Amino acid sequence: MDAVIEPNSLPSARGLAVSYPIGSRVPVMALGSVVTSSLAELERREHDRKAYACCRVGTPRLMDYNQHSELEHAGLLVRGIAWLLDGIVLILLAVVIAAPFFVLGPSNPTAEGVNGIGAVVGFFLSMVYYAGSEATWGQTPGKMVMGIRVVSTDGRDCTGSGAILRNVTKIIGGSAFIPVLVAIVLILVTDDDQRLGDILGDTTVVRA
Repeated sequence: MDAVIEPNSLPSARGLAVSYPIGSRVPVMALGSVVTSSLAELERREHDRKAYACCRVGTPRLMDYNQHSELEHAGLLVRGIAWLLDGIVLILLAVVIAAPFFVLGPSNPTAEGVNGIGAVVGFFLSMVYYAGSEATWGQTPGKMVMGIRVVSTDGRDCTGSGAILRNVTKIIGGSAFIPVLVAIVLILVTDDDQRLGDILGDTTVVRA
C-alpha cells in the first residue's frame, strides 16, 4: 500500500531532511519510518536542551540531565543533626590534640596564647576533618550516621577542590548565628539545596 506525501504532512523539524519529493507515492512502511525518525530526533534535541539548561554559569561541561534530575537532596533537619554530631566529634578531637600543648607548655599560659593555639589547632583540624573526609569518602562521620553524602551538582563524587571550597565558609563562620542563618536560608531557596560553601564548590548534599 502506498501513500501520497502532501505539503505539511510530516512533523516539522529544523535541519531534518526527507528524501521523498512532495506529491510522490511512497510505501506506508517507509512513511512511518520517516515520522519515527523525525520524532526521535526532536526528542534527542529536547534532551540536549534540558541538559544545557542544567549547566551552571561559567561551567563549560555538559551536565548529565538524567543523573542530575535523579538526585535526592538531603533535608535541612538531617543536615543540621549531622553538623551537630560532627561538632561534638571535633570538640573531642581538639581536646585530645591540644592537651599536650598545655601539659608540656608554660605552667601559666596567657589568655592570648591559649586563644592563639586554639584558633590554629581548630582551623587545621576542622579543614582536615571536613574536607579530608568529604574528599575521600564523600561523608564526615556525622553524615555517615545520618545516611547522607556530599556530591558534585552533576551527581559525581565530590572532588578535593570542591570539598575544600565548600568547607571554607563553614570553618570561618563556625556556629555564629548570622552565618548559620544565611546557610539555612540559602538551603531553603536554592534549587539544589546549597549553602554558600556548596555554591562555591559546586556541590550539594544528597541521601547516601
